Amino acid sequence: MQIYPYQQECLDAIEFARQAGKKKALVVMATGLGKTVASALELKRLLTEAPGRVLYVTNQNEILRQARHTYESILTTKMAYGYFHGEEKHLHKVDVLFASFQTMVTSRELFARDEFKYIVVDEAHHVHAETYRPTVEYFQPDFMIGLTATPNRADRKDITELMGEPVFHLDLFEALADRHLTPINYRLMTDELQNLEVLDTPTGKLSIAELNRTIFVPKRDEEIVRIIEEKLAEIDNPRTILFCSSVAHAERLAELMPYAQVLHSKVKKDQRERRIKAFRSGHSHIMITVDMFNEGIDIPEANVIVFLRSTASETIYLQQLGRGLRRAPGKAEVLVLDFVANCERIEMMQHLQNGVTNAIQGGVNTDSSGGASTIRNVLTVSVDGAEFDERLVDLINLVNRVRQSRSFKWTKENLTEGLLAFARELGRTPSVSEVDNNPKLPNRKTFEWVFKKRWNKIVEDIGLTPIRQHTYTKEELTEQILTFTKELGRTPTREDVRRNSSMANPKAFLNAFGGSWTGMLEIHGLEANTRNTPYSKEELTRQFMTLARQINKIPTATDISKASSTASPGAFSSTFKKPWSAIREELGSQFSQSRNN
Repeated sequence: MQIYPYQQECLDAIEFARQAGKKKALVVMATGLGKTVASALELKRLLTEAPGRVLYVTNQNEILRQARHTYESILTTKMAYGYFHGEEKHLHKVDVLFASFQTMVTSRELFARDEFKYIVVDEAHHVHAETYRPTVEYFQPDFMIGLTATPNRADRKDITELMGEPVFHLDLFEALADRHLTPINYRLMTDELQNLEVLDTPTGKLSIAELNRTIFVPKRDEEIVRIIEEKLAEIDNPRTILFCSSVAHAERLAELMPYAQVLHSKVKKDQRERRIKAFRSGHSHIMITVDMFNEGIDIPEANVIVFLRSTASETIYLQQLGRGLRRAPGKAEVLVLDFVANCERIEMMQHLQNGVTNAIQGGVNTDSSGGASTIRNVLTVSVDGAEFDERLVDLINLVNRVRQSRSFKWTKENLTEGLLAFARELGRTPSVSEVDNNPKLPNRKTFEWVFKKRWNKIVEDIGLTPIRQHTYTKEELTEQILTFTKELGRTPTREDVRRNSSMANPKAFLNAFGGSWTGMLEIHGLEANTRNTPYSKEELTRQFMTLARQINKIPTATDISKASSTASPGAFSSTFKKPWSAIREELGSQFSQSRNN
């Protein structure tokens, strides 16, 4: 069996720790690098020096089966192997026991504490879990090896408390930089965007959740399947894993892709095994799953990863990405299609990109031919949708600013200080709208939440004179009604305006423009909309063509968003029942033809 240089380095590190008198060795090695192989090679050396029983323990039966196959190929076939899990239980008659933590946690006292001379703990980042820790603390082997690809836990518990500091560390970023893993072609499938003007909003007025709701337009499952099929048609022998958000989502995708296999917790064990075997052998080319491939499942042939689920855990994200990174004959790259349209995923993708870049810059990294590694030959990131590509840096910067502002805690003291400073700057009491538009201050709702009082009472208590009623100019009211019309994608009703706390109340519009709501709308070139009817396709087409002629090009979503005379890109998508990119292509073609005629 071929031993890679980094595996030999790992073995040397384990041996050095053992010779130094350590009883445990934690190995951190990225998914796809052969942690199980390294542990088997170390056990072969240990068993040669001092024979004894071995316990290999982890949290999934499928991982146990894979580990047994690896151990049998490296250790002697003369040894007896067995399982200890919910379906099969060997106790004292085997030399190497492959056990699940779920079974061992309630049955560990069937074994003597020193029964196993050597123990391997796989997926060791779980050691603080209730199913792991009692077993790890119960047994007293001569030597214990911990294996993990992702040592940083979401609950921030430190695995080194139980396993010690890593004796060997080769993370995903370093492994990609050193070309030990398959290069990644990463595609962000986020071409449908709206309201990009929000990127210019003061950060104090935004949350990450609001950004996600405002900017990203989720794709329908049918559209996602169409895109996946188009991309797979461009690849020779695609072997695809789709990660879905839930069992129901996986089943829904399976209905749209009847040629795919589905794998989740509700699928019976024998069916799961048959489907995994079919995928490994190439009889099945698409596997739809939820969480079952997060850890340990080894399918080197997978060369396409599709993300359809959002996760707050970067660990899970990297685990799922790792399913496609193991090298295999004829596998030049892994294609990643990421349909998860939110700010958190973009942050994770940026962290991946920065991590690999830093690993390349921080060491002497060479590819298999001896040439220097660059970010482009180990990880390429592209965006389906030129508009988003143009604003990606703006979005990332805004997300960073929002996170920084959200980490700052507003108190009565700093709110009072900030409001008084703003009043001194203006020479008078600020209005609510002025506070809401001040990037240095939170909005009125934050003031009222912290002080537990209404706005005017807050202003009065800190020594300012409340503005009982703001007198809007006609110009301010005109700007408000036209901006709101654009945001809604239709003419606002009186009730729409009343509910919008950032606008003057309807009475102010009536007083300024003649006492009639319909008359006020007509003055602004708007038609009364008693049925809340959205723009027609004809009206939106007219708006698109007018703007195209004004700017002398096919408008982008940003152009549409900035133009005061057009509805928002979201209004176009809502009316045409299509993604903005398709609408732009359709109307842009009409515009180009009209110019050629």
